Amino acid sequence: MNEFDDHTSPQPSFILRKERDFGEIIGDSFKFFTKYFKSTISIFLKFLGPLLLLSVLANVIFQYKIGTIFTDIASINNTFDAQNFITIMSSLLLYFLVELFLVPFTFFYFTLCIIKCFLQSESITTSIIFSFLKESFLKYLLFAIMTFFAVLVTAFFSTFLLGLIFGILSIGSPIFGVIVIIPLTLATFIPITFVFIYFTLGIAVSIFEDLSIGDALSKSGKLLKNNWWKTLAIYVVFFLIIFILSYIFQLPSTVYTMVKSFVFIESATDYESVDGLAALYQDWVSLLLTAVGIIGQNLLSIFKYIMIALVYFSLSEKLDFKGTYDRIDNIGN
Repeated sequence: MNEFDDHTSPQPSFILRKERDFGEIIGDSFKFFTKYFKSTISIFLKFLGPLLLLSVLANVIFQYKIGTIFTDIASINNTFDAQNFITIMSSLLLYFLVELFLVPFTFFYFTLCIIKCFLQSESITTSIIFSFLKESFLKYLLFAIMTFFAVLVTAFFSTFLLGLIFGILSIGSPIFGVIVIIPLTLATFIPITFVFIYFTLGIAVSIFEDLSIGDALSKSGKLLKNNWWKTLAIYVVFFLIIFILSYIFQLPSTVYTMVKSFVFIESATDYESVDGLAALYQDWVSLLLTAVGIIGQNLLSIFKYIMIALVYFSLSEKLDFKGTYDRIDNIGN
């Protein structure tokens, strides 16, 4: 049976197309997930189970290779090992590819597909998800790549501009340069955040309205017009909430690592300390706690993508009143 339905009898459905205030968007993001928890998790595990496993492996391998670096430092014969260097760089590349691109954008896509599935049929089925994959995956993949590089390029030029301004100010007055470094650093996040919001909202427009990439970005700009600061506040606050909650999943691993590191360093020589740190990063308990934390963090990230969808529906309703018109049409039915 291909259907995972959380409701078996007619009841008031979760209203997606409506204008929401700041608190409603945050609250309804959690409400939607909890209301349709079973079907959402079922779809994610069925389609993205291998990707979730890949994310765990990428993080575990990366942590293990950090231990290898400490082993090289502790080695008496501290010579350059080209093969080990290539292995470490490969694991680092795998880590960034998986954690910065594959996992977030794939989870984002499937979250939008689940919400679109519910929007069309008020149930979440694998057959409809498959149809969405056939219709929009290639377009979404191109959109995701564009978004990734747009944010990356913006971050690069913002950082470069920050360094240039800081260097010019430091020449005239080093003290003044130090004073303005914090506001300048914060200022560099403004263009990065704008590009991120503009493109992720555009992706939501593309999925829910079946628009081309160009039309979706144009619609995204219209939605953000006169709503930029409110949208920015929602993104910042919600992402901060998820960041704090995500850290809870990593807390056991962090505490375990800190306690064992402190105990070992207190009782060891300098050489033994470095060698012990290597063993700690490769400790199976530490690796297991890291794996559990990564699974929790990835599943928790679904809330962020639900929030982006609800921001789209709220701004779209404010602009087009589609949900209002639909409810008026259904009054007589």
